[in-house]
Order: sequence, then structure tokens, then C-alpha cells
Amino acid sequence: MDDPLIEQLRHFRAVIAKREVPLISVEDAMGTLAVVEAVREAALSGTRVFPDRIMEQAA
Repeated sequence: MDDPLIEQLRHFRAVIAKREVPLISVEDAMGTLAVVEAVREAALSGTRVFPDRIMEQAA
């Protein structure tokens, strides 16, 4: 089995070179990043942080 991180990097480079198409949309990727950032902010602050707030700030 291939290393998933190496495969992800290979795919990313292929997308940049226009040899492959992205597996997910920009909107889906942004949603994932918003969740990760909300978790990080919540861990640092000890309060609830909602991903939609992160999305609004990015817009």
C-alpha cells in the first residue's frame, strides 16, 4: 500500500501541472480548513468556535 501522504503530494503536484483534476472542490477544501481552524481556536481559547464564523472571516 502506498503512503497516503506521499500519494496526496503526488496528486497535488499533478493537479498543479494540469495532469489531473482535483478530487474535491475548493468549497469543500475551505470547509475542511474552517473546521480545523475552529478546533484550533477553540482549543486555545477554551470557548466554542463555529466553522461558519471562520468561513465568514475568509470571505
